[in-house]
Amino acid sequence: MEEKEKTFVLDYDPAPSVPEEKPLLKVVAEALDESGRLPEGFSLPEKNAEEGSISWADGAQDGVLMYHTERRAMSPEEQSLMADAVWAVSTGEDEKADELFLQLSGLCPVLFYAEELQDYLLQNRETVSNETVYRYARRCIEKSPDKDLVKLGLTVLQLFETKNEQKLCAEIRTLAVCSEFTLYALQSILDWPDANAELFALAKKTYGWGRVQTMRFLKAENDAVKRWVLKEGVNNGVLPCYTARTAWELSDADKMLDGPLSAEEFGYIRNIIDALLDDEAVYGITRIKDPEIAIRRFLHRAQNFRLGPDDYRIIDQIQNRWEKDPLIPAMCRELKEHM
Repeated sequence: MEEKEKTFVLDYDPAPSVPEEKPLLKVVAEALDESGRLPEGFSLPEKNAEEGSISWADGAQDGVLMYHTERRAMSPEEQSLMADAVWAVSTGEDEKADELFLQLSGLCPVLFYAEELQDYLLQNRETVSNETVYRYARRCIEKSPDKDLVKLGLTVLQLFETKNEQKLCAEIRTLAVCSEFTLYALQSILDWPDANAELFALAKKTYGWGRVQTMRFLKAENDAVKRWVLKEGVNNGVLPCYTARTAWELSDADKMLDGPLSAEEFGYIRNIIDALLDDEAVYGITRIKDPEIAIRRFLHRAQNFRLGPDDYRIIDQIQNRWEKDPLIPAMCRELKEHM
């Protein structure tokens, strides 16, 4: 048979296949070191970031919304999107549900519609089964490369008892170490056995907004917690004032000022008071019990230690703040006479 001349030539390179985006659970898990911490400077990959847009540190946008933005009610459009998304979940249309929930998150942050979504799911259990909702939530946290869908999954899982699901607990722990997801993982962790031990371990592993959020729920159940909070409680990587009152209360710093006190311990208490004096971002010194009495105790104990520049800077702040107090300014002047 005569061989025919080849007239069709492949004259182009095939378009490269688009790599599948990695689930954020895997991104976080692969970044953890042997101690279960994320490396310094870690941040989740930005997806479709617009040029000139604000680049938020992990957890920062939710932190700012939580502390400094008044929560608003959902609009009719947002409520309709939520209902449509839940209907897509109930019919097994996962990709459509993803799309609708992402549209909703573009209009209203997950933080602001989380409770409404939980209430809506509870009120419509006859329409969408627990099994279907649970399966979709697990899919979101295990498979999604989108931050908002992971938050959504963690929000929905708060409705379920997770303490006996070892694999799921491990996934929630992993996501909780990332400051972007800490807030959403905490409600599940609080329902686990030894919840405070879990929180203490998480507080030590997180830095930034993850630590700020975790310390809101931490309890001083033992001396180890109190000692760590005394030393590290205001070292949160955001602003010391965000955890100052928690550090003051959990560490028993007020009581420590009445007992034996080392120079190291005095330095830790000074750092907490320094953070408490910053009342601009959140309420600090004005919200602790008997602030003037606490300040006088601190100044009285300061007489027993060699003071440095940081101490005198704080003493100046105290003197200016309580300039009309009958005792505090005089105590400050006396301390500064020995500079």
